[in-house]
Amino acid sequence: MNELEGQYLNRVRVFAIMMIVLLHVSAPVRDQWHAMATANWFVSAIFDSIGRAGVPLFVMISGALLLPKKEDWVFFYKKRFRRILLPMFFWSFIFALLWQWQLGENKSIIQLILKIFAGPTYYHLWYFYMLFGIYISTPFFRVLVQNLAKKQVELLLLIWIVFRFILPGAAGQFHIWFNFDFSIGIQQNFPDLYLGYFILGYYLHVYGMALKLKKLGQWFFIISVFQAFASAAIYNKVGTYQELIIMPYSITVLLQATIFFLWIKNRQKYSIPHWMQSISNASFGIYLIHPLLIEGMRIGIGKYHLDAKISDTLISIPITWLTTFLLSFALIALLLKIPYLKKIVS
Repeated sequence: MNELEGQYLNRVRVFAIMMIVLLHVSAPVRDQWHAMATANWFVSAIFDSIGRAGVPLFVMISGALLLPKKEDWVFFYKKRFRRILLPMFFWSFIFALLWQWQLGENKSIIQLILKIFAGPTYYHLWYFYMLFGIYISTPFFRVLVQNLAKKQVELLLLIWIVFRFILPGAAGQFHIWFNFDFSIGIQQNFPDLYLGYFILGYYLHVYGMALKLKKLGQWFFIISVFQAFASAAIYNKVGTYQELIIMPYSITVLLQATIFFLWIKNRQKYSIPHWMQSISNASFGIYLIHPLLIEGMRIGIGKYHLDAKISDTLISIPITWLTTFLLSFALIALLLKIPYLKKIVS
């Protein structure tokens, strides 16, 4: 596949970061299922569902870009870890300060640094720790997938789908609807969830998939609405909100990500507009900074603030999402022009 044909990955990246911001704007509203009108909650659940494919798509893009390459493993490790270590520590420290302020704590600098080593300091920074695992395993999985036949890669993905999606999903649904618990003695956390998405991105990029479904984009939204209905049905059944149907290990999220990836891949094979390339270049920085803007706009200045919870969700969520996204993009675009600061957002 030539460079021009691979431009679709930039389009996928742009939509993926838009989905992630939408998810983080709408999820806090969706969590208020016990304190808001049914219609408003359902709208927030649909927006939340649309955003669920964002992170899997990011991982699939990485698989599509990294696994087909042939490069020295030492060079790969130096290049990748040099790029993520500085942003990881910088943003983890910034969000550790924010988290401390939110909780009213007064930890020392040493305690905050140790907290970074212990795990994510804010809800979205888990991505760094997952990315470490992906990068460590990449040279080995390159050798594997590049030497496997297409049918063998498909078998590997089938094993992943059965043990990470179908069996756990079936067990969860049986528990909810029939109060029946079952399990099998095979370890179900192998292959790793996001490593599977990583290999799936490689497979779809290199081999594609001949889906007979027409209008793939419509099916993406149909699945998103189904997830909202299913979440509501499960809530009515058990009396509490369950995320089983909308988590990355849900078969519906897998379908969302796969369908959307193929939809974009099959639609365009020519160069993308400059503005879209700019957003693609800024996507990592947007991912890192947007929770700061969500929190800052929620607090506001005086009586002026912006929060997706403040009015009709059909209006408040899109406005908050678009404002957050555009401000995040503007800030990152500015930082990318500053020689030393661009290293913390790219």
